Order: sequence, then structure tokens, then C-alpha cells
Amino acid sequence: MLVSFATETLTRLRAPLVLDHGSMVQDWEAAEGAELTGWTLQPGAPVEDLQNREAIRVDWTAYGPYNADVVATDRIRLPSGDYSVIGEPERWKSPTGRISSTKLLLQRWSDRG
Repeated sequence: MLVSFATETLTRLRAPLVLDHGSMVQDWEAAEGAELTGWTLQPGAPVEDLQNREAIRVDWTAYGPYNADVVATDRIRLPSGDYSVIGEPERWKSPTGRISSTKLLLQRWSDRG
């Protein structure tokens, strides 16, 4: 359980796998959403595509409940858009259990336009 300022609600998007040209791929058009409560969000520094200058990478770090139903293949919807979960969710169990948490690294590329 995180402290009282973890008041954000995230929307987790999970896409079913479908067969596409012989490969299993996620069908984001058919993704189902679920609300995840008790999160706090910390912004990261934006990163520009310096070679082509056409996009900016936006990062967030989310901290939430230890038992949150999130996996590496999910996406998280924030007011600013849909973000990929980068890597496996990191789960930390505190010695007392009082501040056990899950950490998500979130990333999205957006057009400069």
C-alpha cells in the first residue's frame, strides 16, 4: 500500500493475440481496458529524435499497488495518450508489507507536429 498521495487511476489496455500472416500479434483495436487505482505518476525528461527531428519520446514512471494486474505487453492510457510498458513491471515487497509497490516504466513517441 502506497501513501495517501497515490490517488491516480490508470487505464490498463490488454490486447488479445490474433494470427496475422502466420504470426501471433496483439490486436490493439480489440484491446480491453481496466481501471487501476492507487497510483502516483512521476514525469521523465522528454527525449528528441535528433537525427530526423520528427518525434519526441515522453517517459513516465508509475508507482502503484504491489498486486497490480499489469504485464510487460500491456499499455497504459493516461490523459496525454497511450504508453507502452517498458520491460517487466518491477515489484518490491517491503519488509513490513506497508509500502510494497509495483513500478512501471512508461514510454510514448509523439510527432513534433
